[in-house]
Amino acid sequence: MEPILELEKEELHLERLKEIRQEIYTPIKEAEVFVSKSKEPINPDQKEKLTYRPIRPGQIWAGVFGCAWFKINAIVPESTRGKHVVLHIDIGGEGLVYDGMEPVQAITGVVFSIDKFQASVGKSIVEIKDCAEGGEEVNLYLEAGYNGHSLLPTGCGIFQYADICLVNDALKDYYYDYLTLASLLSITTDPKQRLDLDQALKESYEKREHPEEARKILEPLLNSESDNTVKLTAIGHAHLDLAWLWPIRETKRKAARTFINQINNIRKYPEYFYGASQPQQFAFVKDMHPGEFQKIKEMIAQGRIEAQGGMWVEADTNISSGEALIRQIFYGKQFFWDEFRQDMRMCWLPDVFGYNANLPQILKKSGLEYFMTTKLSWNEHNRFPYRSFVWSGIDGSEVLVHMPPNDNYNACASPASARDARDNYPEKGIVDEALLLFGIGDGGGGPGEVHVELVKRQKSLRNSPTMKFGKAIDFFDRLNTKRENLPRYHGELYLEKHQGTYTTQGRNKYYNRKIEYALQDLEALAAFAHTKGYSYPQEELDRWWKEILLYQFHDIIPGSSINRVYEESRARYQIILEEINTKRAETLSFLSSGSALSAYNPTSYARNEYIKYEDEWYYVKALPYGFSDLEKAGPTTCKFTDQMMENEYLRVEFNEYGEIISLVDKSDNYQYAGEYMNRLNIYQDPPLFFNAWDIDWKYYKLDKINLKAYHHETFVDGERVVRRNYYRHRKTEIVQEVVLKAGSRRVDFQTEVDYHERLKMLRADFRPTVFADQVKCDVQLGSFYRSTKDVTPIEEAQFEICAHKYVDVSTPERGLSLLNDCKYGHRVKDGLISLNLLRSPISPDPKADRGHHQFCYSLFPHREECGNDTLKEAYFLNKPLLVFPGKIEKASLAQTDNPGIVIDTIKKAYQSNDIILRLFESLGVSSSCSVATAFSYSKVIATDLMENDIAPLSLEHLEFTPYEIKTIRLKK
Repeated sequence: MEPILELEKEELHLERLKEIRQEIYTPIKEAEVFVSKSKEPINPDQKEKLTYRPIRPGQIWAGVFGCAWFKINAIVPESTRGKHVVLHIDIGGEGLVYDGMEPVQAITGVVFSIDKFQASVGKSIVEIKDCAEGGEEVNLYLEAGYNGHSLLPTGCGIFQYADICLVNDALKDYYYDYLTLASLLSITTDPKQRLDLDQALKESYEKREHPEEARKILEPLLNSESDNTVKLTAIGHAHLDLAWLWPIRETKRKAARTFINQINNIRKYPEYFYGASQPQQFAFVKDMHPGEFQKIKEMIAQGRIEAQGGMWVEADTNISSGEALIRQIFYGKQFFWDEFRQDMRMCWLPDVFGYNANLPQILKKSGLEYFMTTKLSWNEHNRFPYRSFVWSGIDGSEVLVHMPPNDNYNACASPASARDARDNYPEKGIVDEALLLFGIGDGGGGPGEVHVELVKRQKSLRNSPTMKFGKAIDFFDRLNTKRENLPRYHGELYLEKHQGTYTTQGRNKYYNRKIEYALQDLEALAAFAHTKGYSYPQEELDRWWKEILLYQFHDIIPGSSINRVYEESRARYQIILEEINTKRAETLSFLSSGSALSAYNPTSYARNEYIKYEDEWYYVKALPYGFSDLEKAGPTTCKFTDQMMENEYLRVEFNEYGEIISLVDKSDNYQYAGEYMNRLNIYQDPPLFFNAWDIDWKYYKLDKINLKAYHHETFVDGERVVRRNYYRHRKTEIVQEVVLKAGSRRVDFQTEVDYHERLKMLRADFRPTVFADQVKCDVQLGSFYRSTKDVTPIEEAQFEICAHKYVDVSTPERGLSLLNDCKYGHRVKDGLISLNLLRSPISPDPKADRGHHQFCYSLFPHREECGNDTLKEAYFLNKPLLVFPGKIEKASLAQTDNPGIVIDTIKKAYQSNDIILRLFESLGVSSSCSVATAFSYSKVIATDLMENDIAPLSLEHLEFTPYEIKTIRLKK
């Protein structure tokens, strides 16, 4: 519950607060208001050219996401001379007041409960004159948008009023005194303390007609002996989702409204600090409102706005690849440095749905030594034990973490919030400080007057934690002096909630994976071409990366936004992928000569495989990141009968319904199939409150539908044998090709689905003969083991897990890997491996995942424990050979002599013509390698992930610790 709601039980004080509030703003004249409506925003330079019509209170001006310009005219009465005059306005939506082309003020309605306690109720005041002369003309233009009611995209924008008002500032000051102490009373249980507070409030209320006298009665309580058990550093915060229940275009306007509010707060309150992360938001404002951006710049230089967080957006860290997270940080830090000369040291992810086990290494090697979140407080089953702790990842890298113990990134900043923070802070015996983030996000305009006035009154509030304005980085630096005494936590920070986000909106996840790899493929080829005179497409790469990183925001790629967000982003994904592929073809054309077909292997592994190109089959033998001729394929070794298919390594048998009932390694006749393999099941997916986000943690106990192929056909296509199964469930149609290719130890399931379910999950289930107590999961630039048991509360809560290219269960003798090319949600428990293919939630997008999908997953049975071969096959599935006309002489751009050390990235350095190689140790063991490369160089230098030089190296011998990521500069 929002702590301010504790006040609801204090009915007498609520009524008094309402009475006081009604006397602060006195209407003296109605303004004339005119409106010009539109479906989409109209630029400010057009506002005076529009046709305006009068609008009266109660009239509708917009539906959801509708827009308008309002023109407001009034003359301030002569009787106001010497008095504080404002415009009190409620348009029933969000608005930005302009002076010429630049915004000067913003308004928003009631979003959270704390808005109701603002003296004006919501951010509904437009300042006219602190000391009016009388007779002033008021001519305002206000750009408006209606985005729903209480953030929900429903209803319509209804104009309510626009009144010229006088302000009783002394009464307003008294009102906030009273509110502060009433909030303190609401969470005070000691009878004597309650009596003292109640009596003081009563006496002051009786003097309210003389606010200065009323305030003197309360002053001893507001300047008394506070509780120093926990001292709170309070900083203004506006968690603005870059898309969620509104489209990205509206986020741009919300950002402008929020920043102008905070600029005005800073001018009004000299002690106030405001913090903002997400350079993408700053970039929106810079592009749309350069004057407003210049004010932001000045206030950052003055130290009044704190730039927080090192990422381009507050990104999901489950779905985003390791390289994408590195680019998030690079572009984020680059923007803050280029624009503000601020070097970020904090990672700021308050609302992201879990944090992968290799994130500490990525953060630490990017210069982000501190990490702030609140999200783990959302755990549904097991309370996360710490609020200040040191977090270590799979390689041992450590970052200092703080979770504001108020468990909120938009606290109301009341004494109830402060008490909440103190009581909820496990480490208060070790450290006596904590952060408190206060404000209203998502279009609520950030902290309002009510927040700041409440914080001001808690420096020495009787029997309440001390609260002072401050900056987060200063708090972290102080906390860092106590880090040796703080608890430690190792591994992933798993969120026991929102596991559905590993799967929802599968088409976006498909494009995201394809484009992440397409960008890396292009960078490697363009880097090589650049050494031969080709113009490296840095500007285009930056543009593509930044847009993909925007869509990795934690309410876009997880699948938890409205339909419009996905319609628009998928359209852009398709365009971006086509542009990248065109640029790649151009690069290969520059490098090659002749017309004979060749292939490029965009992985760190040598590969020998058959490939089909324009209806012809070829054999390719390519070195890592190498180029190879195509040889015509010979006779195939693949065979089949009606219910069986095989190649030289594997024999696969099916039942009549298309399920695999036998998967045999022909070398020793080992049977990998248990009860069944590749059973397609449709599970019930009940509508929980956070529908797109959440899966019922006992969904597997509900009734399910086992899909059975109603038809199949088996055939040989060149160097592969295919069993094509057809499935139908109501309007859902599935065509799946089970493929076994000559020379391959992998069984592929190439799947097309026309999906039309509602509140259902489509999953592929496997019960193999091999299983283990732990499942190895591919994560960003490494791997992580999780329990397959279901005994402890933590094991039960991790009923669905996120993995990237594979999961694997192995014994020392043999194992089975399940690979995929765009899926993330898995259940690996009690002998079952289940891959979540598609969901069909109804909120916030009632059309989520309906329609056409294509994807592939694969089985890879192997000898011994999971090792190089599983990751190699996973890369091969995700990064197929690239065929092109022409020949390129160089055999390999770069390769290691140790397959356990993977070259993941080859690119040109950002600030020079040097070449960057990024490698990681993939097996979790100390290891070494040498690197051979086609790039010429004079020196080899180790860098951090941001390409800052560290120390010289030799490619002839590189040492790696377990799961170490190493970035290398090949200096020209």
